[in-house]
Amino acid sequence: MFAQFIAAKVSDQAAYTEHMRHWHQEQSERADGWLMGIGGVTAEGKSVMMVLFESEEQARRNSDRPEQSDWWRALLTCLEGTPEVIDSAMVDRFGSGNLMQAGFVQFMRGQVQDQGRARHLVQQMSDDFMPMRPDIIGSVCVWYPGGFVDAVCFTSEAEARRGESQPFPDELAEAWGQMEAMMSDLSYYDLTEPVLMSREHAPA
Repeated sequence: MFAQFIAAKVSDQAAYTEHMRHWHQEQSERADGWLMGIGGVTAEGKSVMMVLFESEEQARRNSDRPEQSDWWRALLTCLEGTPEVIDSAMVDRFGSGNLMQAGFVQFMRGQVQDQGRARHLVQQMSDDFMPMRPDIIGSVCVWYPGGFVDAVCFTSEAEARRGESQPFPDELAEAWGQMEAMMSDLSYYDLTEPVLMSREHAPA
């Protein structure tokens, strides 16, 4: 799997959402290898979007399409400044639920030491932790040099808040402590109206 993470300040949220709808309606069928998009706009007007493809080659071919270039230029008109774009082939998917059913999405982004160790710990914790948190549908974590972006899809914000208020069980506390010690510069982006797209699911 290959991911493109895009972050920007939105100047016109209605136009931003309409551009996403238009892409899904007019271009998604022609985007070879495209799997899904998870993102939205925070209450503070920050847009975060994770776009997933089957491979980097297919993602590059999509970016090279003239129609895609035209759409991107149109999208820029409702953003402030130059968007940040991160490409990565280091992508981990956790959970088997349908991410398109999320009622709330939280992105967590940060720096991390010893990325290999961190990936191992996340995998270990997810295998044990996911069954304890029915509010978590699944997540996608993208790793890039020195950092990561994790998009966690929840059934609802209310359920997510209840779940996060619970302490870690003893069997996971040690692993989480090790993970915390390796992370820094954490940022959280809460999406109460997530924009979710796949071939079978159009953005609301």
